[in-house]
Amino acid sequence: MSDVDQDFDVAIVGAGINGCVIAASLAAHGVSVLLVDKGDIAGYTSQASSNMIWGGFKYLEGLDLPLVWGLCRSRNDLIDAYPTNVVPITFMAILDHDSPHRPWFAYIGTLAYWAFGRFRTSRPRYMTRRSIVSNARAVDTSNTRGGVAYSDAYLPENDARFVLQFALSAADRGAVVLNHTAVTAASSSSTGWELTLVDASDGQSAVARASVLVNASGPFADAFNEMAGVTTKHRLALSKGIHLIVDRLTDPSHVLVFYDDAGRLFYVLPMGERSSIGTTDTRSEVPTQEVTDADRDFLLAQINARLDLQEPLTPDDVISTRAGVRPLVVTAGSGETSSQDWTKLSRKHVVEVDGARKIVSVLGGKLTDCLNVGEELAEIVSGLGIDVTQPDQRWYGEAPESFRAESVSHAAEAGFSQATCERLWRRYGPRMNDVVGLVASKPDLSAPCFEFDDLRLAEVALMTQTEFVMTLEDLFRRRTMLELTHGRRRLSEASELNRVAAIAFGEDAAAAAVAAYRNQ
Repeated sequence: MSDVDQDFDVAIVGAGINGCVIAASLAAHGVSVLLVDKGDIAGYTSQASSNMIWGGFKYLEGLDLPLVWGLCRSRNDLIDAYPTNVVPITFMAILDHDSPHRPWFAYIGTLAYWAFGRFRTSRPRYMTRRSIVSNARAVDTSNTRGGVAYSDAYLPENDARFVLQFALSAADRGAVVLNHTAVTAASSSSTGWELTLVDASDGQSAVARASVLVNASGPFADAFNEMAGVTTKHRLALSKGIHLIVDRLTDPSHVLVFYDDAGRLFYVLPMGERSSIGTTDTRSEVPTQEVTDADRDFLLAQINARLDLQEPLTPDDVISTRAGVRPLVVTAGSGETSSQDWTKLSRKHVVEVDGARKIVSVLGGKLTDCLNVGEELAEIVSGLGIDVTQPDQRWYGEAPESFRAESVSHAAEAGFSQATCERLWRRYGPRMNDVVGLVASKPDLSAPCFEFDDLRLAEVALMTQTEFVMTLEDLFRRRTMLELTHGRRRLSEASELNRVAAIAFGEDAAAAAVAAYRNQ
């Protein structure tokens, strides 16, 4: 960890969406930044979302109108800035006789939502039972009253990869990024903060110094503040959400929306050749969670009751699962929330600043609101005495369309299919040219990693060289969606796994990497 042997302006603890976007923003504003996480980048809550970039239509139900107004604006900004990574999609909400709202009332809500979104998306549509049969053939309409169709956006790549882009942007501008590195102690003095860092791979420790400390550790934020001796006006309430990934159930051009038996919304979302079913919203006492049999069986029962499938889904149909914990913000000292109002807790983020000790706590937040968090922290850090300059260009977003067209054309000339070219751009942006260059220098790297997926060996080489990949799980779960769309067992048993590990970590380290992945 020789990179930490320097004084930083700002140290950020937590490489989820908040930490990564803050690092990208501050680095672009001329601030020297250390970003550190005890796990991988996006290794906790930020890898377990529904992959939606949305204005929060369901928050209209709780009349949290300022939140919806702000999220819709943020969604629009992300669609503009990331045209291939944040893609508009139609949501079809199916309302049956047990749903809490009638279709006509829901339609009025979608019109309001469209207005909140500055009319930037497709106009909502009222859906009769007949139109649902025509447009969403998988739905069992025997108990259906009608529905509504409206537009939001989603991430065709996984959420973790979207978060990674901000960490890479920060590193490109000089930030030091350390994943799999725990902060075991934090102490402040008149000159700033000292953090004790421990490398998870070899146990070596180092001390990092920074003038300002940012706690962006998601569901671990309260625990980190306790370790650092920091008291905040707010605390976190934790909510567990899960998804089940199965073979594709519906047309990937739309998202299906249902109310479950408890009156909570859940979705069927496209995920490549698969469908993702979720999410749930239940109380959690701890910041990490797994999918239990009860969680799985509940969601399977809900979807089986609402889709007209040839055979009901069973646990054997579940390819993979994802579980995450939402950090929701409540007032410190407030009473425990009841199960009745659990889903009504605000999804707003809160930033608390201790100016005397120069520590900033970022609590809560969403993928959709990330750019606002980055801008907000640049202003706050400036107010804490750090020299913040204005970047000469926008600090976020994809490269211009002209660059995309040139890169895609170059890859097509090298023999990549159009679909692969588009995927390479969406995943790597201008760095897709490095993939093409690797293939030109070593043609064997053009081969797919596995017979069941299009991921190329050249991509593995690029990711392990430039994207902070430390383990095969980092590679398969967060840099790609392989573990989600094919399942950990299939990857573990694949005959090509040793070859992929050798490309990733070298021949000498491949066997150990494979053994660690299979035994995890």
